[in-house]
Amino acid sequence: MADRGGSGFIRIERLQDGPALFVRLFNEGDAEGFAALFEPEGVLVAEPGEQAAGTAAIREAVAVLVGGTRALTLTRGGVQQSGDLVLVTYAWAIAGTGPGGDILDRQGHGVVVFRRQPDGAWLAVFDNLCVGQ
Repeated sequence: MADRGGSGFIRIERLQDGPALFVRLFNEGDAEGFAALFEPEGVLVAEPGEQAAGTAAIREAVAVLVGGTRALTLTRGGVQQSGDLVLVTYAWAIAGTGPGGDILDRQGHGVVVFRRQPDGAWLAVFDNLCVGQ
């Protein structure tokens, strides 16, 4: 599935395990681990028109969403591959309450691009949670 590798970084060894790993890290509140699933220059669009580029920005964007009793669910849609790039579409939902009691109930569709790394692991290059928003 995935491990932290010899260097301590989380890795997606088999691409089909990626969605479950994203969900687990989000639901555990592990913004650091979630951000580690992206290439260092990766981009996350968690809000329409707002890009988090790079590991630190992705970690900060995810940290705003995790915590409390919020839970992420993902349903994978289509998968298309061209060489070392894979495009995955998915439906997502985040529901629950945050640490301050704020209620969050959001859902949507997203698209993520993964790239196979030289060591064979997969990392996200671009993840847009806001498709159609």
